Amino acid sequence: MPVCSGTNLEMPRMATHTHNALMRRKEVEARTKLCRASLYAKLNPKDPGHDASFPVPIRIGASAVRWIESEVDAWITSRPRTRVISDSRGHA
Repeated sequence: MPVCSGTNLEMPRMATHTHNALMRRKEVEARTKLCRASLYAKLNPKDPGHDASFPVPIRIGASAVRWIESEVDAWITSRPRTRVISDSRGHA
């Protein structure tokens, strides 16, 4: 059901299940568990946190970029899993 906001009619955003969907930055942050600064550090070759394997966003407008969902998922899958090992008392 549309939501009226002043004179603009806004349609609710529908969840997409297409694997090649385009993702907004906040969606990439949520999926990768990276903050904005870390995400952009991975993209910056001059930054110590640079990761050449991190998916490069595509420009869709003058000030808008999106990431390809399948590329983000492939990057996540390629990362080694980490585990917290606790001692017998349950401390990490």
